[in-house]
Amino acid sequence: MLKGDWVFSNHFADIYKCVVAIVCELTPKHQHLSLEFLQQIILMSKKLIITNHKNVERELELIIKYGLEIIIPNKISPFSDFEKKKKQVIVEGLFLKACAVWEKFVETEVVLLVNMDITKLLEEFELPMNTVLNPKIVKSMIFSNLYRDFNDIDKSKNFFKTFIVPTFNLFESITNEQLKKIRIVYKLRNYLAHYSEFAKKKLLQEYLKNYKSNNFKDPGNFLMENSGKYFEKLIHNFCLSSSKMREKLNNHKI
Repeated sequence: MLKGDWVFSNHFADIYKCVVAIVCELTPKHQHLSLEFLQQIILMSKKLIITNHKNVERELELIIKYGLEIIIPNKISPFSDFEKKKKQVIVEGLFLKACAVWEKFVETEVVLLVNMDITKLLEEFELPMNTVLNPKIVKSMIFSNLYRDFNDIDKSKNFFKTFIVPTFNLFESITNEQLKKIRIVYKLRNYLAHYSEFAKKKLLQEYLKNYKSNNFKDPGNFLMENSGKYFEKLIHNFCLSSSKMREKLNNHKI
């Protein structure tokens, strides 16, 4: 069974232990891994991680480009109310897509970072330290049959600490300012996803706290203000966060 909050059913824990036992039995030559072999694993994992970062940054920059082309007027005459509303709906959709792209990146990143050093994963599952796992098994062990989202960045950081060894926990390099903007993004995202009074209240609190505004604004209207200033900066913050993580990885000496 897993320790702490990450408790899976006996059924799934037993299945994973059986899979791991089979892997170990089939690969006895890897039970005493050489330093050179471990270095090769880390180097290959680093390449995959860097690719993951470059992909998410490229996708997010394209979303920003699409959004700004829609937001910034290409004509002198003012937009009709219908045109403005249509633009707001499209911008909100692009904003939600940016959140989905980030979440996909984070899910992939977690697996790749755990795979750099599976020590903590093995400890959580109480498995032998000489167990050999590949990324697919790592992913199935982390996520199992449970759905996980990364909307709450603080809870997510606890999740990361559970499975990623400190040396490779790149999420710890995200600055407080970047984390603050990610929280704002997800208050906007949660309101767009639910339109509940609770989500509206939380979003209004963010407006007051970060933008000194007591007036509630629909996300589309807010994101389009000042020629898309908030749309661009909040999504670009994901890119800056990714870049900060990548910087820590590049500074790591094999």
